[in-house]
Amino acid sequence: MLGVFYRSKNELTVEEVDDPHVADPSDVIVRVRACGICGTDMKMLHGEYPGTAPPVILGHEFSGEVAEVGPAVRNLTVGDRVVVDPNLTCGACFYCRRSQENLCTEMITTGMNRNGGLAEYCRVPAATVHAVPSGLPFEVAAFSEPLACVLNGVRRAEVAPGDTVGIVGLGPIGVLFSRVLERSGASSVIGLEVSPQRTALARRLGLSPILDPANPRWREELEGLTAGRGVDVAIDAVGSPAATGTAIGAVRRGGTVVVFGIPPGGTRIEIDSNRLVTSELELKGSFIDRFTFTPAIRMLAEGTFDVRPLITHTFGLADAPEAFETVVSGSGLKVQIRP
Repeated sequence: MLGVFYRSKNELTVEEVDDPHVADPSDVIVRVRACGICGTDMKMLHGEYPGTAPPVILGHEFSGEVAEVGPAVRNLTVGDRVVVDPNLTCGACFYCRRSQENLCTEMITTGMNRNGGLAEYCRVPAATVHAVPSGLPFEVAAFSEPLACVLNGVRRAEVAPGDTVGIVGLGPIGVLFSRVLERSGASSVIGLEVSPQRTALARRLGLSPILDPANPRWREELEGLTAGRGVDVAIDAVGSPAATGTAIGAVRRGGTVVVFGIPPGGTRIEIDSNRLVTSELELKGSFIDRFTFTPAIRMLAEGTFDVRPLITHTFGLADAPEAFETVVSGSGLKVQIRP
């Protein structure tokens, strides 16, 4: 089969390798049908994501169908449509036993330190595989992982009915946040985006208003939309010091900032600690999903909102380098590989 390998920093190769087969009684072999390229994949490729173990096949946002199951697998059969939670947790560490599995100290992640979904087939533990309805298109089902992470971020944000929410960064994750928040009681969702390309794409998807943080008057414009206060909740969907700074600058006194985008290891941010204290700001992180895969699948299956307009480019496995270049260019939103 073909697989897309991260070999070393900035080295991406498409190689022919042996098909995976059941090696453990609880293994499932998934025939991959759609796999999204995520910002985290880009950080791994650039050597900015601690814990990545090259050489490894990338890809953790994928859907497919069961091709083979181990003898201990009881809940899946060949031909089932499935998605995969890429994070396999130990169930025994301090955090797993506190129902904080997303903080597991022994976590193994498909597409990061075991071969992932940017291939024709992928071997995964049955415990990470979720069946999806037979009528759910593969390209839609592949949004289960990013949507599950966004749902955890919304939970962390504790958005109350009537809140105004600012989203910094209108890539695929920022757009997903807007779609969920529009249905979660937020009275207004305000986008904050510096890229004209991303702004234009988001506007075509119906997102409005959108402010440009590079505009010196952006805070003044924001206050004009929020009775002079700022937003109740600000979400950094990028994970850069500049984006986090924008989120902190956008939030009102007593507001909440959620940093969702994952910055490179060792990244530092500057914060006015006097404002942090005297304005009683809450600053939170949000990491991957936490018991949110099932509701994400349900929302996609029920058509709570249509994610297909977010898919702007599709490629085959052999064209993966071009697909990654498209992500880097920022000319689209969600880029998918269809093996």
